[in-house]
Amino acid sequence: MKKKYLNIQVDEPCHESWEKMTPLNRGRFCGACEKEVVDFTQFSDQQIVAFLKNKKLGTVCGRFQTQQLGRSLPLHYPSNNPLITRAIGIAIAGLLSTGAVRGQSLSLDRPAQQKELVIQDQIEQQSKFSGKIIDKETGEAVVFANILVFHNETLIQGAESDFNGDFSLLLPSDIPANELEVQVSQIEYVTTQIDLPQNAL
Repeated sequence: MKKKYLNIQVDEPCHESWEKMTPLNRGRFCGACEKEVVDFTQFSDQQIVAFLKNKKLGTVCGRFQTQQLGRSLPLHYPSNNPLITRAIGIAIAGLLSTGAVRGQSLSLDRPAQQKELVIQDQIEQQSKFSGKIIDKETGEAVVFANILVFHNETLIQGAESDFNGDFSLLLPSDIPANELEVQVSQIEYVTTQIDLPQNAL
C-alpha cells in the first residue's frame, strides 16, 4: 500500500504582526482576519500531523519555521483526539470567582555602577472565568475550542480549551458582566455566542 504524505505550503503569508495578536493557549488570535493562528514552531512532525488530521485541511492558519515548510510528512501517525464532525452548538459550563491578583515583585541585579531595576507589586481586581467546553448532544469534551471575550465589540481576553475541554482566563472586574459577550468556536462546530448574566462577576 502506497504511503500518503502531508506537505505544508503557505500560499499567502500573513502580513499582520505576530506580536500584536492576542495570545491564546496554542498560538494567537488575529483580529484582522478574526482567526486563530496556531503556533507550530515548537511542534514535532508527529504533532503537526496529529493536529492537522483533526482539522479540515485548508482552514488552519499557522505560524511555522521556514524548515518546517515544503517537506513531506508521513500520515501514519495516529490521531490522539478524533472528533466527529457535527453542525451543532457547544455547551459551556463556566465558573466565576472574583479576587485580587497580585503581581510578583521582580528585581534585576546589575553591576555596581548601574542602578537596580525593581518592578513593584501591583494589585488588580480581576475575576477568574473558567469552565469546560462540551458537545451539547454527547456531553464529551471539545478540545482546541477558542473562547473569546468581547466588550463593546472589542476583544479583551481569549483562551483555548485543553485536551479535557477545560479553559481558564482572567477578566477585569470593573466591567459589568452583562456588558461582556463570550464567543465559543471550534472548526467542527457551529460558533456559539453567550451573554453573561448581570451578577456573574
